[in-house]
Amino acid sequence: MPSFWLAILLILVFAVKLHRVGAGGFPGWTGNEGGGLFAGLRALALPAVSLAVVQAAIGARVTRSALLDVMGADYIRTARA
Repeated sequence: MPSFWLAILLILVFAVKLHRVGAGGFPGWTGNEGGGLFAGLRALALPAVSLAVVQAAIGARVTRSALLDVMGADYIRTARA
């Protein structure tokens, strides 16, 4: 699944349906511009998760294929015997 499609689905679920995060915009880091530090980190959570999930899935696929390759090696069969 492309990261932009996952981001749209996460916005739909967490911003529109559950009202946990904002759907768009950045409140700023300082208290003068709006939200403060906590609101700024809260606004960055959804984009960070949407990008990290895609990269974690790619890493899991690479790790799985490397593990399956190593599990068929001669020294693994010798160690099991």
